[in-house]
Amino acid sequence: MKFDKSIGIEDTTPKPEKPAPEWDWNLLPSALRNYGQNMAHINLLSDKMIGTTILATACASVGRNAFVTPNSRNPTWKERCNLWGLSTAPAGSRKSEALKRAVAPIHIEQKKLHDEWAKEVEDWLEEEMQYKPKKSFYLKQLKDFMTMKKDTSELTAPSLRPKPKKKHYLATDITAERIPSFINEAEGSAFVAFDEMSAFFQSTGGNSSRNTGTEARATYLSAWSGDSFDNRLRQDDTKETSTVGASISIFGMAQPDIIADHVAEYKKKKDGFFSRFQLVTYETTYKTYEESDIGFDKRAEDEYGALISKLINFKRDNAFYFEGESVQQFKQWHKANEMNLKKYNDRKDYLMAEVIAKRVKVICAVSLIIHLAEQFETTDEPTGGIGITALNRAIALNDFYIGEIKRVVGSEVQREVDGEEVENRILDWFNKPANQPKLRKGVRASFISDSMRKHGGRPPAEIVRRVALSNKMTVKGGLIFG
Repeated sequence: MKFDKSIGIEDTTPKPEKPAPEWDWNLLPSALRNYGQNMAHINLLSDKMIGTTILATACASVGRNAFVTPNSRNPTWKERCNLWGLSTAPAGSRKSEALKRAVAPIHIEQKKLHDEWAKEVEDWLEEEMQYKPKKSFYLKQLKDFMTMKKDTSELTAPSLRPKPKKKHYLATDITAERIPSFINEAEGSAFVAFDEMSAFFQSTGGNSSRNTGTEARATYLSAWSGDSFDNRLRQDDTKETSTVGASISIFGMAQPDIIADHVAEYKKKKDGFFSRFQLVTYETTYKTYEESDIGFDKRAEDEYGALISKLINFKRDNAFYFEGESVQQFKQWHKANEMNLKKYNDRKDYLMAEVIAKRVKVICAVSLIIHLAEQFETTDEPTGGIGITALNRAIALNDFYIGEIKRVVGSEVQREVDGEEVENRILDWFNKPANQPKLRKGVRASFISDSMRKHGGRPPAEIVRRVALSNKMTVKGGLIFG
């Protein structure tokens, strides 16, 4: 860390440990890659943002329908495909468009479900119309038999099957109170997508008078593993909904400067909630229009839609496993990941330690998606073990996402602000010393005040930049990460 003798302030610009891997479309299965590249080009979307969104959609489509047992000798170790994801990008980067294009096939499948449900309800209503007079006649007979003290066992009560339950795969911008019934409607595998994650993080902050935020966070944490649990989130003052064997996949969008505040809040909670977001991207720019001969690729859209449909309807709840070279490769990766976990614990960077601890789920889920996608190209009944190619691609994607997560939840996270905001903060401190801004070690307040006096009582641009950095902020127009 360099020391600037001219103003007596250390350069606190964060230095990354090593360059983070770049986004690589070739790591995704062809059905995801072709559709994602086409959508990114014609809709001016960030490659890693749309790529991550369609990968999260594919994982959510599988949900509890399949799982990986990383250790063949331990069948109780199950890793399911329900991953949580978050894409941060500036305003105007078409985040909503990326989410809309990624989940489009799920809406099509959900429309099929709704049409089937509507037909079942229509049939049920006809049965109910026939049932009501039968029930009335039965009750009258029962009353007569009891009056005459006759044996009522001779009577047969009419029956009516339960009313068909509405089914869902996907919910968008759902409230915490709606979660219990939605999980039940999703039959155990729910995908919750948020156009703006800020409201979601506020709803799970636990700050409401009824403490629904804490309960909602506990519900999400329980459903993250994909195993059985009791859903204790109250829908009203008297009713509780219990859910067994449910999983939730979450994906959403947010602006970088907004998400930093939520990261700081969840660091205090220490329940591992934020570290569950494994597929994370951080984008600070957006594409501009360029002339091109490339147009909409209908074939790519159809292939992507067909894959999502197959993943949703793939009901084989059997274990997939690593085989051949991938067995040893997974062991080596797992050992290295444990060493990485120890490194962050030793540094007392517990949030990143939680992130690293959850990476096994990413490796297994992404490996399985790649395996299933490739197998679905030749068969409707994927079987067999996960090979070395799928595992290596999953490991490479995991490395990319760790680099992205560090930018959001690691030591490099910063909030973009207006220079005027920081300047006013410094002036407020100058007039009211009790309001001194947070200053890192080496940022000398006396030199700041001396510099302000030399500049007519206003802080020069360099002072504004250094104070912003000491508060984990950057001034708009400058680099987000040093």
